[in-house]
Amino acid sequence: MRVGRVDNKETSWVWTCRRYFLRDKENPYFDDINMIGHNKKTGGTCFFVNNINRKRPAKPGFWSWIKRKKPNEFGDIEYAENGTKIPAIRKDGMTSAEALEFWTSPKKMTHCNPIFGGSERCIACHDNGPFIHSPFIRQVHKDGKALVPSIMRGPYWMVGSKYFTEWETKYLVSEEAENCTSCHRIGNQRSCGEFARYSVGMKQLPHHTKAFMDKAWMPQSRNAAKVWEPNEIDEDDQKAVKFINHCCKKPNDPKCVWEEMMPRP
Repeated sequence: MRVGRVDNKETSWVWTCRRYFLRDKENPYFDDINMIGHNKKTGGTCFFVNNINRKRPAKPGFWSWIKRKKPNEFGDIEYAENGTKIPAIRKDGMTSAEALEFWTSPKKMTHCNPIFGGSERCIACHDNGPFIHSPFIRQVHKDGKALVPSIMRGPYWMVGSKYFTEWETKYLVSEEAENCTSCHRIGNQRSCGEFARYSVGMKQLPHHTKAFMDKAWMPQSRNAAKVWEPNEIDEDDQKAVKFINHCCKKPNDPKCVWEEMMPRP
């Protein structure tokens, strides 16, 4: 995985290049190339993702020759994209044919299942804010601070196509969840149903490092320069997460109080 960030006066742009299949370290091909732009003042957020590759790289062979498929410079017949040759989304006020082929359309991002080349709605994971943090991404620093910005509060809404208006999220504000929500929001999708359990040690990620096995990574200091450290399991935090999970499954329970996402201006 590769990650980078570019800032200007009001916006932060974070990009990641992910691999779903093993390749040599110097191989420039990636299966998932995406970018998030967030306006710190207005909360406007843009999501971009390539046409994600779900197919394992193959070596040239007889059938490849028959189908006239050519290997790339690394010898593999790739369905992934070269991360060193990404077309600009817009240039001179126009969207190029190369960009339209490379980047997933808003309609496809919203309506197409990932199995069939879609990307799943970005809001499913980014339900409590534009940027997701974990112990792994948190250890990547720039100028002494975490490279990926921390947006715990503040406005948050989707910029762009009419299809993004279908992306909606709500935030849990019940008192029983305050062990978590006193610092940051909890959205009504993967934040409440999955991510919260990982953070307090109720569920283990399959790729956990040994440092976080049977440990929690929440809560942490708000110091942006701090690398997240493993915490001992806390019963009060797990109790709050159990309530959060309950609200995720039964959102209409009167005990579960939700706040609407900021409307688009």
